[in-house]
Amino acid sequence: MAPRIEQLARLASRHRLIPFLGAGCSRRHLAVDWDGLRDEMAADLSSPPADHLKVAQDYEARFSRNALCDFLRARLIVDKFDDSKGLVPLALIASGIGIVYTTNQDNIFELCATKYGRAFRRVVILKDLAEAAPADCLYFKYHGDLDYPDTLVFTESDYRSRISDTAEHFLDIRLRSDLLAKRFLFIGYSFRDPDIQLLLKELHGKFPNELPEPYLVAYEYRPELDELASQYGVTVVDPAKEVSASTPEEAFEVFFSELTAKILEYKTQAEVNELFRPSTPPAKRIVTHFEIRALKEKCSQLDLPSSISLFRCLLDRAAIPKDFEADVVQIFEALAVRCQSREDSDALNGAAFNLNVTELGLALRVLGAVSATANVRGEKGLIDLFLTHVRGLPEKFRSLAVARAVELLFLSGKTISDSFRRQVDGWLRAYEDLPDQSGLHPNAHQFISRVLG
Repeated sequence: MAPRIEQLARLASRHRLIPFLGAGCSRRHLAVDWDGLRDEMAADLSSPPADHLKVAQDYEARFSRNALCDFLRARLIVDKFDDSKGLVPLALIASGIGIVYTTNQDNIFELCATKYGRAFRRVVILKDLAEAAPADCLYFKYHGDLDYPDTLVFTESDYRSRISDTAEHFLDIRLRSDLLAKRFLFIGYSFRDPDIQLLLKELHGKFPNELPEPYLVAYEYRPELDELASQYGVTVVDPAKEVSASTPEEAFEVFFSELTAKILEYKTQAEVNELFRPSTPPAKRIVTHFEIRALKEKCSQLDLPSSISLFRCLLDRAAIPKDFEADVVQIFEALAVRCQSREDSDALNGAAFNLNVTELGLALRVLGAVSATANVRGEKGLIDLFLTHVRGLPEKFRSLAVARAVELLFLSGKTISDSFRRQVDGWLRAYEDLPDQSGLHPNAHQFISRVLG
C-alpha cells in the first residue's frame, strides 16, 4: 500500500480530511469542462476565446443573467447519476465522509448521494447552514447553485464582488475555519480559480508552517502544478507514482479505489476498538431536582403506562445525584404498587433494569418493588420465572429483596397471590438460611419462612 494512501486514509477515517471537488470530477458526466464552457460562450458572442471570467461577463452583459443561468443549466444539470462516470462521488459516498466542498454548479454529487441513500444537506445560502443539525452531512456549494442565480460566482464581476466583500461571505468564514482545523483534499482542480487562490495564499501567509497541509490529487500530473501549489502550501499527489497503472486515467481510478478500501478498513478497526476500549466514558445525562419533582407530580396524574413511560424517558441510564436517589426510589415503589397486570409488571421491570441507583439499600428497595409486581402476573405455563435485575446489586441480596417485596405488599394492603408464592419459591430455592431481616414487617419473615419450608 502506497504511503500517501495510508496517510490520507488515516486522516479520512478520523474525519480530519475534507474533499474539495473541482470541475474535473464532473467532466466525464458532463462531457464539458471550464474551457469548453468558455469556448461555447465565446462562439455565441462571435468573439475569440479569452479569459474565462471576461467571456462569462460579456455573455451576461449581452444576453442577461437569466440567459447565462439557462446556458449553464443546459450543460451542468443531468437527470441521473451514471456509476461508470462518477468515480470520485462514489468513492466519497462509500468512504462515509461527512463534509464536502465544491466550486462546481452541477448536480452530480447530489444525484450520487440520493441514489445511494446518503442524505447530504446542500449549503448554498446562510439559511441552509443555520438549519443544519449537528450530525448532518454537508455539501458546500462554494460558488453557488443554479437554483439560486444570485449566489452564482461565474463572471468577472461575481469574482470581484466575492473577493472584495468587506463583510465576508458566510462560506468564506466557514471555509477559513475548516482550513485552519482540517486537511483539505482538492480533487479535479487546475488551481486556476482566483477566489480559492487568494484564500489559500492569505492563510498560508498568515500561518506559515502551521496550517494543516492540504493535498491535491492530480488527474493528470503536470510539472507546473508543483510550482503553482507550492505558493499555497499544497502537496501535489500524482496517482501514477502511488499505484501501478498503465495510463493516468487508470492510475486515478486505482488510487481512489485503494484509498476508499483503506478508509473503510481504518474506520472499521476504529469502531471495533472504540466498542471494546472506548476513548471516553459514555456520557450520561444528570437528572435535576426540578425534573424529579415534576416527575412525581405527573405520575400522580397520569395513568400507569404513561407514568412508566415518562419515568423511563427521564431516568433510563441517567445519572441521579445521590441526594435525590431516595426520591426516585419512592416514585418507583409507588408505580410498583399501582401495577395490575403482567404487562404493567414487564414495563416496570424494564425501568428497573435501566435505573442507576448507587446506594445499596436503595437498589435493594428497587429490586424489592419490581419483585412485588409478580403478585399480579398470574399464571403462564409450568415454567414462568420472573427474571428481575437491578444494576450494581449482587444476586446474593435476592432474599432480602423478596423480603422487601413482601413487606411492600403488606404495607399497601395487597393480598398475596399464588403466582407470587410460586415466584418466591423459584427465586429462593438456592437459599437455606435467610439473612437478617430485622426491622421488616413481621409477616414478611413468616411468609418467606413458610415458602422455604
